[in-house]
Amino acid sequence: MKTVRVKVPATIGNLGPGFDVLGMALKLYTVVEISIDKLTKKNNTQLAIEDKDGSVPKDKKNIIWLAAKEVFENHGKYPGKCIIKSSNKIPIARGLGSSAAARVGGIMAANELCGGKLSKQQILNIASKLEGHPDNAAPAILGGVCISSVYGDEARAVQLSRRLLDLKVALCVPDFEVSTEKARRVFPARIARRDACMSLRNFSLSCIAYRQGDYKLLGESVKDYLHQPYRKKLVPGMERVFKSAVTAGAYGAVLSGSGPTIAALCPDNKVVCDRVGRAMVRASGKYSKKTMYKIVGVDGKGAEIVKPRR
Repeated sequence: MKTVRVKVPATIGNLGPGFDVLGMALKLYTVVEISIDKLTKKNNTQLAIEDKDGSVPKDKKNIIWLAAKEVFENHGKYPGKCIIKSSNKIPIARGLGSSAAARVGGIMAANELCGGKLSKQQILNIASKLEGHPDNAAPAILGGVCISSVYGDEARAVQLSRRLLDLKVALCVPDFEVSTEKARRVFPARIARRDACMSLRNFSLSCIAYRQGDYKLLGESVKDYLHQPYRKKLVPGMERVFKSAVTAGAYGAVLSGSGPTIAALCPDNKVVCDRVGRAMVRASGKYSKKTMYKIVGVDGKGAEIVKPRR
């Protein structure tokens, strides 16, 4: 059996005003390991899935397998036997890109097992198609903070900044889930021109903040008028948690993806980060009894192939 192991970072989609466009990779990971026997033209793979967390499908509905299968089909070759193992530190259905990480891991592992013929651009195209948008897939693959979009069948991504050494992220993770589908259904059919202009202004300023490392700009520029005002009904206490984070010393706070995790962008100072994390947990306590916080850095590498365990 040939084995490939891939480590993929969690991601924050949107980052406030960058709705479906902006994303950040975090030092919080899913590890995907795929082992296969000889590749043939027969499409009758025997699949075995081992998951430490026990929270994913163990059949061919597994999203790691579905992502890997896209690559095998692209090459016109399939394994007779495929064993998938995963270890996931990314909270599921909490707005931290767990599905994007699983899919990117499956694609990259399968590509390596097929000889590594796909480029990063092709990997991004496949991941974006499976995800439906590239704002999580792009930073998961490239690392850092990325702007991304899709033109026809081609996903495009630009890395604004690879390494944000002076920035940490305090994640406030509640004990309830918000599905992306449900979060998209709360949007109104129309929005005011003023709100669109305000979000465009803040998106532009936040891009400058990440590009230049001027994080004080994030205090105002992370404010969003397109999606967060409508999603707050799905994340009770959201604005209260935002305010508590800034009062405790964060530059600003955003809903991570469609939520319910809230991400506070903080200076690289452990005392400040822990103070922000504790403040967010206290602020959300009325709405979520098992809220926890994590302090993580920004991942600058993106998904990478690592040596399998012996």
